[in-house]
Amino acid sequence: MAFGANRWVAISGRFDATNVAAWSTDGITWSSTTLPASVRWTEVTFGANLFVVVGYGGNVAYSTNGATWTLGATPEARTLGTVLYGGDRFVTLGYFNNPNYGAHSTNGITWSSFTFPGANDSNVSSLAYGAGRFVASIPYTRSVIHSTNGITWSENTLAFPNNTTQWDVAFTGNRFLGMAQNQNTTLISTDGITWTNSGANILPNNSALRKPSYGDFTVACLLYTSDAADE
Repeated sequence: MAFGANRWVAISGRFDATNVAAWSTDGITWSSTTLPASVRWTEVTFGANLFVVVGYGGNVAYSTNGATWTLGATPEARTLGTVLYGGDRFVTLGYFNNPNYGAHSTNGITWSSFTFPGANDSNVSSLAYGAGRFVASIPYTRSVIHSTNGITWSENTLAFPNNTTQWDVAFTGNRFLGMAQNQNTTLISTDGITWTNSGANILPNNSALRKPSYGDFTVACLLYTSDAADE
């Protein structure tokens, strides 16, 4: 889900091919719309007065109002897992057997490819922007990649325990927050490069907490249970 141009936009399709989307000006009453292709869409963002959605097969869709969409594509037909606008460009990173691949665009329409460092299993879990830097989490190597321009990237290994298999990153106003699934601690960083363990036992024991986000001076995340994902 993304907010921009005085409206919310939500997509469906991370696990199934679909063209379903919806938009709302108040977050309560929603209008349905369709994306220009039925694929597994994975994430939506807003920037430069444009909503941008990415998905499998290198598919991209863009819209100024969240209701009418135009189909685009990255240069390579890769699986795109996350997208974000920061600085002066959109950045999307590969996911699910498409490691080390990314693409960037200044207008959300024309895209250029790049590669980022990491092992062959460097699938990106989440992407954040803050303090003039993109930062993305790579769960299985317990590392981050970071870039000031969204094109040239460096990698840093973090100090999450060896059994950490999934973690996410967010920018919380003045620092980055790293939150791991099934670990009761977090990592924090002011620049996305040097990270500090915030201390053990600050979260419920073995909490399956994912996808932190920030707004109105509050950090929120998802609590994954055995039945569903709850707020």
